Amino acid sequence: MGIEWHRGPVYDWHLDFYLPADSPDAFECFDPERIAKEIADSGANLVVVFALNQHGYTYYPSKIASPHPMLKGLDYTGELIKAFKKRNIHVFTYVNYMNIDLKKRHPDWWQRSIDGALLDKRGWEVPCPNGPIKEYMSNIVKEIAENYETEGFFFDMFGFNKGGCYCQNCRDAFKRSYGLDLPDKEDWNDTAFRKFVDFRYHSAYETAKEIRDAAKKINPDLLWITHCSPLGSWHGATGFYLSPKIDDIVHTEVSPVYGKYRWTPGEMGKLLTSTSRGKPCIVNLADLHVYWDKPKGWFYIPNSVTQLKLCTSEIIANGCWPSIYMEPYPNTIHNPYTNEGIKEAFSLARKFEPYLTSETIKSVVLHFSKSSYDFFEDYIYSFRGMYKALLESHIPFDIVTDEDIIGDKISDYTLLILSNSAATSDEFNEGISRYIDKGGSVLATYATSLYDMQKEKREDFGLAKIFGVTFQNILGMAYLSANQPLSEGLTSSPIIGHKILEVKPKDNIEILGRLILLSPTDLSPFTYVSAPSNLTNLPSITKKGRVIYCSSDIGYSFMKASYSDHRALVANIVSLLGIGKLPIKIKAPTTLDISLRKQEGKILIHLINLTTNQVVEDAYCSSDMYDIIPLYEIEIELYRKDITRIYKASDGQEIPYKVEKDGVIFKIPKLEIYEIIICEVARN
Repeated sequence: MGIEWHRGPVYDWHLDFYLPADSPDAFECFDPERIAKEIADSGANLVVVFALNQHGYTYYPSKIASPHPMLKGLDYTGELIKAFKKRNIHVFTYVNYMNIDLKKRHPDWWQRSIDGALLDKRGWEVPCPNGPIKEYMSNIVKEIAENYETEGFFFDMFGFNKGGCYCQNCRDAFKRSYGLDLPDKEDWNDTAFRKFVDFRYHSAYETAKEIRDAAKKINPDLLWITHCSPLGSWHGATGFYLSPKIDDIVHTEVSPVYGKYRWTPGEMGKLLTSTSRGKPCIVNLADLHVYWDKPKGWFYIPNSVTQLKLCTSEIIANGCWPSIYMEPYPNTIHNPYTNEGIKEAFSLARKFEPYLTSETIKSVVLHFSKSSYDFFEDYIYSFRGMYKALLESHIPFDIVTDEDIIGDKISDYTLLILSNSAATSDEFNEGISRYIDKGGSVLATYATSLYDMQKEKREDFGLAKIFGVTFQNILGMAYLSANQPLSEGLTSSPIIGHKILEVKPKDNIEILGRLILLSPTDLSPFTYVSAPSNLTNLPSITKKGRVIYCSSDIGYSFMKASYSDHRALVANIVSLLGIGKLPIKIKAPTTLDISLRKQEGKILIHLINLTTNQVVEDAYCSSDMYDIIPLYEIEIELYRKDITRIYKASDGQEIPYKVEKDGVIFKIPKLEIYEIIICEVARN
């Protein structure tokens, strides 16, 4: 099949298996043929098999590490690899960097706080990437590669911990590299601290590469996955600064604790594909009723079949392959409902397989600002609120990073959205100017470009010339108004503004909305926000050519208040800036998510129904979505005049359509969970 099999289709069963040394019933029902058959019957074509667990025990007879005490001569890893190979299932071996039970024997491996104490308060701290464990882990992966027919490695729990690392290895390495002592606090204005952040990223990269290369030296065709998130911060020093450089498959996990955002698997898919450098992407679903900040989680009870199918739909609709992570009982028996759920999820994906290798149709793009994410804790709400507003408005969009803008890779997009992209470089700002000069439109909000890459506030916006306004003051909370055409469909109420700046417009700038300041009446001891006062002359929304600037952080407010006017305002701005250029318009409830993609001769409209049972915040596990409420009479206008046929991918059913002046219009009578609408395009 060749090494390129990993580009897809991939249906990955992540066979997790955490076992401490004291596990009396561990492995007692181990039957590799039973396990392999159950997984093969699910439709999985890749499985991740444990070789080294988080406690530092191997599940095979290692000569380097201690085998798990309950193995008693059993080769769990080897027997499973053989059983899966018999069924033509690809196998990766799992190795965990954590090695908890080696902490007492090798205290010099572990990360330390600034006072020199071991980091072990939460139980999830890991060894230091600059420590001597590098050689040990390299020898482990070499041993596995030499003795087993593994096709790759899944490298887990790697990176730096928050609060570390100030071990002697880090101090010495930093001194050698920069001639400086490690800084003792977070201060982005301090040159030493900025070098410290770079040092973390470089150290994590070099160590991960050294361990990976040890395996690839044995077999250059081995594939590598590092388990990390594109939303990883500078503390961990992994994320999309490490994975796309190191890995053959870019991977992340969606934990059930994120379930209150039904669209999180899609968000992770968009983030992965935007940062993967063209490498295949896998999004992993944790199929467990687990939670960190509540009483013990039901680790061995899966989420509903419906939730797995819905999350899988979000993943494949956004250009990634699905992975499902489950936990067998210590005796190796699987919960039968787990098997059922994974089988149905993979079956759903396989039904649409001919249409899953595709590319996006570029129209609107949302910027993810890594520097703002590192600098400002609230930035994630600015980003996610804008994401939610676009999703609920049925506006198809992609995600881009600083590198795409600096590298002039966004010229094919009609509209770029900068949702409080506060920290920007001069190179980034120049990239925005070039994008506008080439005909692009921009929506920018709140503090976009007000800070530099050292977290230093500029005297004025770095993009002030483009916005047509100058920064005056930080106001805090207030209200805003919107004029026509931006007020279309909004309520008659003033619009909530959690975070607002005072700005001064330059000459000949169009004012599309004004600020309403807070009433001086204080309702203490109640903590309510004061009432709106009179409309001021201060602008809240301005327009200069193809650029609209909003002095309020709309994304943050929508995420925090979930107020419908924020969504409607975003939709109206996008419509105004993208008029005549947006590819599609959909009339449906806000719980419909869409993804617009293409193959040769085809336009693919992915429809995902996020209309579920109530997700209750008081529940210990807030994520389980077990009931889908169907959507009816979804009206779609596709602005293409060359459509020759429209049908459903699931069953080939033809969909009648009407040819209009600007394209075609048609209806989807009913949507359960997921569908792809295929629109064939006339051949030239």
